[in-house]
Amino acid sequence: MEAFNAESSYNIMIKINEHTLFHQTFHSTKIQKLKIYEYVDYVESNVNKVNIIWSGDKECENKHLKIYKLVINDQHIAPHSVISYPVENDYIKTLKSTKEGQLEYRKKILYPGHEHGWYGTYQFRFGIDSSPTSADALGIRDNVIYSNMERGTHSKRANKK
Repeated sequence: MEAFNAESSYNIMIKINEHTLFHQTFHSTKIQKLKIYEYVDYVESNVNKVNIIWSGDKECENKHLKIYKLVINDQHIAPHSVISYPVENDYIKTLKSTKEGQLEYRKKILYPGHEHGWYGTYQFRFGIDSSPTSADALGIRDNVIYSNMERGTHSKRANKK
């Protein structure tokens, strides 16, 4: 991950479900590169959420959060599979007040890529050894992470053998 704000301090918090893995305030105006390695024991095969919460003292145009890689049990979760929940600041409210702005907002929410410029929560959902859910019928799919790597696809493996 990489984070930057040219004008003010900002915070990054990473949570898995309700457990906080990482929380730090950055005071400098230089690019911060973060690699976070944490062990979490998933007891149940429920849907899990990784939330990256990015907030700051001041909004500015020259800021970004880049999510390059998310690996769970040596399996990749695509950075573009994020669901973003931007902070409803004046800019977002103004953007959503016009038809063109609503289209731009929707495009950014549905096709986010790996680089983000809005403070908010960036959520990745995944199931451990989960089976298809009723959400599949709606075209919504959670990422599936296998506890047994032999079940995972070769393309999703972080450490391909």
